[in-house]
Amino acid sequence: MSDRHTNEPQRDAGTPAITLRDVAWEDVPALYLMQLDPDANRMASTKARDRAEFERVWLRNRADPTIVARVIVRDGRVIGGISRFSADGHDHVGYWIERSEWGKGVATSALHAFLAEIEARPIYATVSVTNVGSIRVLERCGFVRTGTRTEPETERYIAGEVAFYRLD
Repeated sequence: MSDRHTNEPQRDAGTPAITLRDVAWEDVPALYLMQLDPDANRMASTKARDRAEFERVWLRNRADPTIVARVIVRDGRVIGGISRFSADGHDHVGYWIERSEWGKGVATSALHAFLAEIEARPIYATVSVTNVGSIRVLERCGFVRTGTRTEPETERYIAGEVAFYRLD
């Protein structure tokens, strides 16, 4: 991916000033460290990847033209990532925000900006039912819950109940 694309969202007085841009290989170490956070993994019901696997995933992501991946930047610092990817034959969105930025409107602002860029609909999201913050973000951005299901443990995810969301 090139670093040419940037997207500066419109913001209200209380919304953090963030920018979305293409993921550069130099961003991968910061994203790797974020995904190691045990509290973030507990909240998302995910398992952190080791460095080698994380880098393999990002090499694949950056080479796949169907994946749209952006880093979330504030004050010149990468504070998260957001992407559109295909799963189960549908476009999905996912994001990860550095814990120090939780509760500041970063995820909502980034998702609004990203959705303005990704015009194809419908788009889906899956979230652990215990991840109340992410559920609020999705609903603020217009996603509607379409159901829940208990999912088994996988190499990446912890078993548990997940909610499915859709934005038309």
